Amino acid sequence: GLGDVYKRQLLFTQSDEINWKIFEINIDGSGLRQVSQTPDDVDSFEPIYLPDGRILFSSNAPFQCVPCWHGVEEKFVANLYRMNADGSGMRRLCFDQDHDMHPFVRHSGQIIYSRWDYTGINRLFLRPLMTMNPDGTAQRAAYGSNSWFPNGLYSPKELPGQTGKFLSVLAGYHGSNRSGTLAVVDLNQGTHEG
Repeated sequence: GLGDVYKRQLLFTQSDEINWKIFEINIDGSGLRQVSQTPDDVDSFEPIYLPDGRILFSSNAPFQCVPCWHGVEEKFVANLYRMNADGSGMRRLCFDQDHDMHPFVRHSGQIIYSRWDYTGINRLFLRPLMTMNPDGTAQRAAYGSNSWFPNGLYSPKELPGQTGKFLSVLAGYHGSNRSGTLAVVDLNQGTHEG
């Protein structure tokens, strides 16, 4: 089962002179193999195992820019994709104009992730937590939509045995490089503001 995979293997991202690629390796250091099979101008990163053994990851394959980059800079949006364990069958799950990043499998089997969102009351400052099924269906805001604070939540991880409680990096919009204060976000207490 998938539990056995977690004990024996791990996924990671590594770059070379061409792009960012996803690799898998046994925890003893053996069996290194490249998983992602994208063209040279496409990056793949932030991989996680899904409950069915497939892999969810971020990729800049859409070749689109966020509005503040005016579509002229070579900084491309990352959306979430799924692929088979052997790297085949790459399929786009999110179709957003902005970044979807930092996916994590919740206790329920759903995915929680951060979205760079240009909607809501404070538009360009918002980085809410989103959730969806592993096949990309039922996408919805989980926490922070239309909130003035906190405005940036990154790398959410559901706490062991505590459904709805997430450890997340609380940070600003720019200049933080997704670093900041560790905070516990409890969806059981609400989904908006503090």
